Amino acid sequence: MDLPNCWFIGDNLSDLEAEHSAGSKTILIAQGNQSQIQVSRLGIADYILVILSIAAQVIITAS
Repeated sequence: MDLPNCWFIGDNLSDLEAEHSAGSKTILIAQGNQSQIQVSRLGIADYILVILSIAAQVIITAS
């Protein structure tokens, strides 16, 4: 698997931690359960979205 070219989508920061550490690009689907300060400080999510369907557009545009 070519991890730097892989994308991982999750709705929890703990979902994204391992994938981010492995070099994958990450998208957090914010459900109101993460504070922006927490997300910014950890720098785990490459993108933060509120609508899952937009994730496909982000992946296509960023790839």
